[in-house]
Amino acid sequence: MHPGRPPQPGDTVVVVTRTWDNDPGQAYIKIYRRRAAGHYHLEQINPPATFKVPEQYVVSIHKVPTLNELYGV
Repeated sequence: MHPGRPPQPGDTVVVVTRTWDNDPGQAYIKIYRRRAAGHYHLEQINPPATFKVPEQYVVSIHKVPTLNELYGV
């Protein structure tokens, strides 16, 4: 993951969510589509689906670098 680089639409991201204070949290790998109206809009590949997560439940969101980014190509 690349914690210092904000995700752009189309990037693969790791999203960590938590719905209440004592919740240990969940982590998902999704495709970031956009952030609008207080929600993160995400997409998954299998099965194909798009959904939104309220900003208040997102603990962190990190870009997953591509192989080209890892190797500096």
